[in-house]
Amino acid sequence: MSNISLRARSLIFAIISLLVFVPAMMFTLERAFVSSLEQAKYNELKLMSLAMITAFELDQDSAFMPQQLFEEQLNLPGSGYMGFVLWQGEVVWRSLSALDYNDPQNIIAPEVGSEQFDTFPLETIADVNRTEDPFRYLYSAEYENDGQFEPVTFVIFNEQFEFQQEKQMFMTTLWRWLLLLSAVLLVLIYFISHRLLAPVTEIVSNIEAAGKGEIERLTAQYPPELEPLKLSINQLLSAEAQQRMRYKNSLGDLAHSLKTPLAVLSGDSAMPPSATEPLQQINQIIQRQLKRAVGTSEARVMPVLLRPVLKKLVGAMQKVHASRQLDIEISGDPAVSIKADETDLLEILGNLLDNACKSARRLIEISAHQQQHSVVIHIDDDGNGIDVAHASDILSRGKRLDTYAEGQGIGLSVVMDLVESYDGQLRISKSPANGARFSVRLPSA
Repeated sequence: MSNISLRARSLIFAIISLLVFVPAMMFTLERAFVSSLEQAKYNELKLMSLAMITAFELDQDSAFMPQQLFEEQLNLPGSGYMGFVLWQGEVVWRSLSALDYNDPQNIIAPEVGSEQFDTFPLETIADVNRTEDPFRYLYSAEYENDGQFEPVTFVIFNEQFEFQQEKQMFMTTLWRWLLLLSAVLLVLIYFISHRLLAPVTEIVSNIEAAGKGEIERLTAQYPPELEPLKLSINQLLSAEAQQRMRYKNSLGDLAHSLKTPLAVLSGDSAMPPSATEPLQQINQIIQRQLKRAVGTSEARVMPVLLRPVLKKLVGAMQKVHASRQLDIEISGDPAVSIKADETDLLEILGNLLDNACKSARRLIEISAHQQQHSVVIHIDDDGNGIDVAHASDILSRGKRLDTYAEGQGIGLSVVMDLVESYDGQLRISKSPANGARFSVRLPSA
């Protein structure tokens, strides 16, 4: 998860939290609502039972209960409420609402003065589409019968149709609102994280601007938590600028110090011809290191059109290698631009093109193509080519192979240094003409 942005992480954690929290909340609220409904149902059935208890009479081994009760739901068939009175283990009265039901079986009466509330099956005469057993409330009271007290049990049944309907309606409404609230919460989290991360985004933007040379220090005001980071970055930028300046000055002094002795040695007629190339290599090393000390980078240069640079180099190469009568072709998008110093670009492509001219038999092809944020330049020749296994050797500092044996080892190392200074890449492969292909990838404008 280290490559995921902070904003994406906050959203992922929020979604995971909601996936855990919403079902847990659903379960908790459902249990609370069902418990509340069951408590209300218990109170309702208890009141009905009390109405039956007050209307019931027992006299001389005879049970009496008015057919019509104050509770209308016990008088209406199909109401879902059924009342029964048990005495001496038998049903001695049933409500008018229980016409479609059989007498309850296997009733275990509670102790006198005790009650019981649960669900219990009750067989029906007509077909009733039922998914849950009805609620049942029992209460045992004691009545006097010829001087003796006998227990009588009052039983109230209630179908769960309305109960389940209310429960389902509640759950549907709850799901709808919880999903809506979750969506609103995710949006709020996104905007809150956006606001909270705004200073981080700003400091990253300022660091990029500093890297491009647009600003020298971070001057914006940040939250207290980011101020130490701002201070550290400014210290790092200052130290880097000072080091670069010292490096530049030191190498500049070195170059100026060596310039005169090298000029004297190069102009000395007594110097043997074999010393000319080493002196030139020393001069190239000094110039290259001086160029690197200046610190030229893609962040501080203007875009350069590639086609004019290539034409300039091709013209120069055709003059230098006029005796070879080489055919040098340029192809690709003429509008391609590269964000690099033109002098660096001339040195990179000049070295590679010079090597291709030395190796080619007749044909050299130069092509450039835009690829996302970079430009890839291919320089192909039809020479003997380079074994891919030795490609790393020829790019190593000062190394050269028999195919490239005319002193350009330093030139290729210069190319490598300059390409790497722009975070580019240099690759060697086989060209379509079976010669060598040098591929350079540099940042596009």
